Amino acid sequence: MDFMLAENRSHRDSVNTNMMPERLAELLALRAIAGLSPEEARELAELLRQHPEVKESDFEPLPDLRDRLLRRAAKERRWGRGSAWMVAVVLALAFFLATWESAETRLDHHPATRRLRWQGSLAGEAVWNAEQQSGYLLVSGLPPNDARQSVYQLWIFDRARDSRYPVDGGVFSVDTHGETRIPIRAALPVRDATGFAITREAPGGVVVSERKELLATATPASQ
Repeated sequence: MDFMLAENRSHRDSVNTNMMPERLAELLALRAIAGLSPEEARELAELLRQHPEVKESDFEPLPDLRDRLLRRAAKERRWGRGSAWMVAVVLALAFFLATWESAETRLDHHPATRRLRWQGSLAGEAVWNAEQQSGYLLVSGLPPNDARQSVYQLWIFDRARDSRYPVDGGVFSVDTHGETRIPIRAALPVRDATGFAITREAPGGVVVSERKELLATATPASQ
């Protein structure tokens, strides 16, 4: 890969593995079974805007999810009729998180999965499986961002493509601790990932980055 970070900094040892902000997951779960108040709907819209890496389509409930959750909640509740809604919300939240986490677990155990660690001061790794055309990003150490002003964007280098034009891997934001864990959304098929990069871009991201703010790269240890 023809561009690297000039600085050589030591890796940090750990990365937060929370998959999304707790309040965002809670609102998505609540919407699935009970609907949202106007205030909650506005809060959800704002959180989704702040976290463009979370796609609503990834958390569309199954047609009968609400009824199944309520039936299970009614069986498990012990404190009266009204508490069934709270139990159902907890069950829905667990359902959403388990669905996302199970996909990552399958990737982790697949023989074709590659893991490339970030270089420099960032901790974490980029995980990609060419057979399944899916992966996820773990990163810690990025400055927190305001999605109204700028976003982070992931780029994937494919051996079969011109390195001047890496594949867009999706935009994302980080929390106040500079940590995130998100699925990789490759805009084009990536058959042989040779590296990853993170840049800072204008809200919404770009099709081709000028790499004026190249923040991190990840390549195989042998490169």
